Amino acid sequence: MRPIGILPSTAARNPLATSEETIPVLRLARALSFEKPADIGRLIEQHRNALWSLGHLPFTITDLSAFQLSKSQAAYLIAVSGTERAVSLAMLMAELFAMFSAGKLVAVKEEDADEITAAQGREAVRGPNDAAMLIAPIDRAATH
Repeated sequence: MRPIGILPSTAARNPLATSEETIPVLRLARALSFEKPADIGRLIEQHRNALWSLGHLPFTITDLSAFQLSKSQAAYLIAVSGTERAVSLAMLMAELFAMFSAGKLVAVKEEDADEITAAQGREAVRGPNDAAMLIAPIDRAATH
């Protein structure tokens, strides 16, 4: 397993992360019914490795009001946050994934199909060892 921080550049990991529309963190926090903005900040810190693999993530987050997430990062936080609203959205995402994997959802445009193929390729490259590293707790002593 590679050490934390030795992953391909953001563009290589997820080119959409540098080109897609982003989602303000505090907007996501409200949508997921977090009681306090700091709660989503703690969740981001807990899952920093996985979020970093999905797009840009500053080394430190000092101002949540200015922080943006890629759509992939937001989807990941929906899946792991555990609020009642997030569980409902994660279930919808699971249903859509089931439809997609059964071939019931298809890309409308050719470039969308290319994007799906690229995402599947990134998933294949990550492999099980990378997935374990991404969800592992962060060793603060090793990162400072």
